[in-house]
Amino acid sequence: MSAPQPFSEILRAVGGTWIGGPDDPMISQVTSDSRQATEGTLFVAIQGEARDGHLYLEAARRTGASAVLVLEGRSGEARVSKLAVGEVGDTRKALALIAAMLWGPLPEPLRNHVVGITGTNGKTTTCYIMESILQAAGGVPGILGTVNYRIGDTVLPAPLTTPSPELLWQTLERMQEKDATHVVMEVSSHALDQYRVDGLPYAVAGFTNLTQDHLDYHKTWDDYLAAKARLFVELLVPEGRAVLPAGEEATETIRGACSRAIWTYSVDPKVPGDIAVTSCDIGLHGIHATLDTPAETFSFESPLLGDFNLKNLVLACGLALALKVPVEAIQEGIRTLNNIPGRMERIASPDGFQAVVDYAHTPDALVNIVQSLRPLCEKRLITVFGCGGDRDKTKRKPMGEAAASGSDLCIVTSDNPRTEDPQAIVDQVVEGVKLHQEPLRLFSTPSEDDRGYAVELDRRKAIQKAIEWARPGDIVLIAGKGHEDYQVVGTKKYPFDDRRIAQQAIEASNRGEQA
Repeated sequence: MSAPQPFSEILRAVGGTWIGGPDDPMISQVTSDSRQATEGTLFVAIQGEARDGHLYLEAARRTGASAVLVLEGRSGEARVSKLAVGEVGDTRKALALIAAMLWGPLPEPLRNHVVGITGTNGKTTTCYIMESILQAAGGVPGILGTVNYRIGDTVLPAPLTTPSPELLWQTLERMQEKDATHVVMEVSSHALDQYRVDGLPYAVAGFTNLTQDHLDYHKTWDDYLAAKARLFVELLVPEGRAVLPAGEEATETIRGACSRAIWTYSVDPKVPGDIAVTSCDIGLHGIHATLDTPAETFSFESPLLGDFNLKNLVLACGLALALKVPVEAIQEGIRTLNNIPGRMERIASPDGFQAVVDYAHTPDALVNIVQSLRPLCEKRLITVFGCGGDRDKTKRKPMGEAAASGSDLCIVTSDNPRTEDPQAIVDQVVEGVKLHQEPLRLFSTPSEDDRGYAVELDRRKAIQKAIEWARPGDIVLIAGKGHEDYQVVGTKKYPFDDRRIAQQAIEASNRGEQA
């Protein structure tokens, strides 16, 4: 962490205005949580959707804050605190920049090895692939993403895919203590829109795709893309490189605004790219592909499954090449990565079928995984899925269509209903399902020729029912929650892990018991 700085200097650096106070305190910490405001701390009031930080100014004073920063026009609320007070046009952006000032800058060469990955689907998988590649190259990568934050044997919980500025820089500090050589992080659209990562120098940035999600927050497709584009247009360092999917409209939009170097990548022989698949073989054995790249032409083998994972692998190759990682390390890292938590995670059954747990929770992700599993099925594809509550409602019917159009049997169930009525969510999903399938009798066992759907709100029972239906040669896809080990009902989290439930159901079925 850098040395403490006068509040007036911090204000000047972020374009703020000094309002007043008894002195000009030295600031060594910054927070948006009044409970964390101790001596030497600047409390930044964030006006969020659920809470307004300006209501906690007095609480910050009581816990020991030395200064407060508020939105322009709201300094009157802060004068009761009798602290040094400053105003700024955007407290969210100021919080990120101040955190970068106090905890940064990153030391060399780590500063030149920060990788950001954004997009709707595939961020987590690409991060895991990058981690394996960098480890194969002898590096010590620090990872921040949806599953957790980790470096080496140190694993920290991930409250958000992309952390708040304070937690981000505190985690980066821990990574430096563990001698990190690289930082690889998922950068969510929420984080970009809320300026959480401003002030962090991205050397390389990758884009997976842009499909329907989070429109409850962003409201429009253009706003969603604009948030993603910030990573490449505003946050990538001038000498950095962007790696973007070829032939996509979003890529052309970003290219038109981005002044940084760009490589495109393609898995479609009909779509040219700087990094392009020239041949591939995808099956139950995994993926074998040959790439033509700006560095050289080379092949790789991966045990990961699915067409969509080919795209994640090729993006990771592009990011690694942009970091000048040797091709041999890229090949080794890809070859040795066997599994990714909750991403196409296989659970074998002694009865001759397989269960697959995946995080697919958008229409595009569900289409991709169903299409990838379909040719791997000797017989039937049975899909268990639902949609989360208090989230984008417009994707529920399309997700129903995506699952039903490619599966033989569907069980529509609850996901994380949160504060919504689970039945109401399922009813919206079923509107899409019934465009392709007819309802089944829930407590019957479908024959090999049956095709249709059932509804079971209890997710545990839905998974058990799918395992009960499965026969040799079938694949049971359990989609939506992936690595999550909880279910959110109302405002509470309850222990729930799709993988564990599926394994228990398989074991009970094998013993001839009622699961």
